[in-house]
Amino acid sequence: MSFPATAIALTVLLAGGFAAVGEVMLRRRSDGVLGWNESFLVGAGTCAAALFPISLVLGRRALDALMILVGVCLAARVVARARHPSSRGRRPAPPRLAWMDALLVAAIVLTAAAFTILSFRYTFSWDGFQIYASKAKRLFHEGGLTQQWFAEDSYDRRLLEYPPLVAMYEAMLARLRGSFDFDQFKSIFPLFYLSIVVSTFAALRRRTSLRIALGTALLVGLLPEIATAQAAGGSSDMPLAAFVAGTVAGCFRRGSRRAVPFLIGSLTAVKNEGTILAIVASGAILWYWYGYGYGYGMSGGLRPFRKRVKAHAAGIAVVAAYLVSRLAFLRWLDVHDPTYGPINAANLERAVERLGLVVRVCLRLALDPAVWGVLWPLALSASLVLWARGAKSERALAGALWSAIGAYTAILLFTNWDVELQAVQAYHRLLSQLAPAALVAIALSYWRMRRTFDVRFRATPAAPAVIEGARVGR
Repeated sequence: MSFPATAIALTVLLAGGFAAVGEVMLRRRSDGVLGWNESFLVGAGTCAAALFPISLVLGRRALDALMILVGVCLAARVVARARHPSSRGRRPAPPRLAWMDALLVAAIVLTAAAFTILSFRYTFSWDGFQIYASKAKRLFHEGGLTQQWFAEDSYDRRLLEYPPLVAMYEAMLARLRGSFDFDQFKSIFPLFYLSIVVSTFAALRRRTSLRIALGTALLVGLLPEIATAQAAGGSSDMPLAAFVAGTVAGCFRRGSRRAVPFLIGSLTAVKNEGTILAIVASGAILWYWYGYGYGYGMSGGLRPFRKRVKAHAAGIAVVAAYLVSRLAFLRWLDVHDPTYGPINAANLERAVERLGLVVRVCLRLALDPAVWGVLWPLALSASLVLWARGAKSERALAGALWSAIGAYTAILLFTNWDVELQAVQAYHRLLSQLAPAALVAIALSYWRMRRTFDVRFRATPAAPAVIEGARVGR
């Protein structure tokens, strides 16, 4: 295996360009790894969503125009930072890590290095090659999104419907290199892997302890469907998981409210299922606004809900713009995907007949210990704990997680393929997209239960005697 130093350098350069676009969109200056990661996700998702309207206007010059825009944003941000260094003064030295925390950080670094090596050694999976790398090749040569697929392959014209983020990144990398080489694109996937780890840590850092945040970030990086298989094979499920993790982190981090609409909208630009996730995330936020009038001195209901909607009208418009762009793209392509049947009376009747089979197959796959261990039973228990004892936003996370799982499961009711065959091929990958949110829910529920029992234990009159007895080994 040769070390693709040039590809890595150009991948990092493009990532810096996307982060600069994100800073422009968010009208802020990124601060630290967490801020840079958020800006990168916003910038990459925005560029991918913008590729379609730019292609309509500029045709074959669309990709070049987008790359020029990214370069201008990067240059402008570099000049701005050079002319106006950070006004926050000298930052204090980071606190010294306890030995256990330092071990967790070292383990995270090692797992990231292992995934990077695996990604470079592992060839493209079928989807990674057939869908994304092939779309990248067409984009590289055609310069923009088109309605045409390879002339000899009419069935796979349905692949045109897949959102362009991964293919766009690969095509931009090829343009910077000056030639198209399938072996030079794997460098973008360690970037999304690191984004998942960083976003998972960011989602938990202020709500739990440093150790729990680091441990959960390590766990998400060790999941087989995140660290091996399709993830190392160039598919877009792991990049979509990065945007899911970024959206959860944005909802939980202070100072990220402006980024949340862009993160939700960017879900639509990564993979087809991202549109479902964007709708689920939007629904969870609307439910939160309606049920709780926090910030308006009211307990909830229609009146505070209207005030919330009015206050966040700009963010709602951002999400709507992404969704409209995605729907317009599908309408423009006018591609019929024979994989799924339409929702009509006949297919609804067939779906009811299949319900038991779909539930049994999906349960078997979700409970597969070789792939998931006990992740999903723990996620279900954690969601129940959050619903009973969690904060309002944590309840919304639990509701959104299981709404998305329900939607993903319901998709199989309408497949024209053999149900079990498609479930075996797709369901693990669908669950991998939601795995970061599931682990965040598990960590939050653990923290809630731990604090609840600590408070109750300390409040018990006999607690000092019990503690003393434990110290002397009684």
